[in-house]
Amino acid sequence: MLIQAPQLQQADNTNSTALCPRCQAVLFKQINHSVSRTLALAIAAFVMLLLANAFPILTLQIGSESISCSIFGAANTLYQQGMWYLSVIIIVTTILTPALQLLILMYLLLPIARGKRPQFIILPMKVFNTLHPWSMIEVFMLGILISLSKLMGMARIEPDIALWSIAILMLLLTATLSTFNPKKIWQLLSPPPNND
Repeated sequence: MLIQAPQLQQADNTNSTALCPRCQAVLFKQINHSVSRTLALAIAAFVMLLLANAFPILTLQIGSESISCSIFGAANTLYQQGMWYLSVIIIVTTILTPALQLLILMYLLLPIARGKRPQFIILPMKVFNTLHPWSMIEVFMLGILISLSKLMGMARIEPDIALWSIAILMLLLTATLSTFNPKKIWQLLSPPPNND
């Protein structure tokens, strides 16, 4: 059975849900203020991404020596040790992909929040969907935590701003992607319904 998705009318303070008329399964949800909420989360996540890349992740103290490490520093060290492929993977999955995802979301949502239509929609949405599986902040954070647990006995470790920024970024990215409603963006491409 093929049905046409219903147009949901949304009141000011409620969320709307479209149900299948046959089995009552949820087809899609329309969340109240999803554009402004997603935009706010995307901007906050982008600020955390900037902080995560501007400051060191942690400082290691072994005896009288102190070493600070940032994301770029880790990628650069791997590159200098001949592991350029790991360096590229770190830069792509923890810096470029999340940055591009957040920039695309802000590009699409800022005009919509102001009551306008973004100039380009199809290409940014395709790029966004392609990048989605390559954002691996969570995997990077897990790697940091495992490394920290192994280094605890050998050196004194001081977490720095970037470590906390990455943890907050991980949560904000998850929240941003869960509140993002791509259907709202695609609806901008469809012609307005005739009221004849």
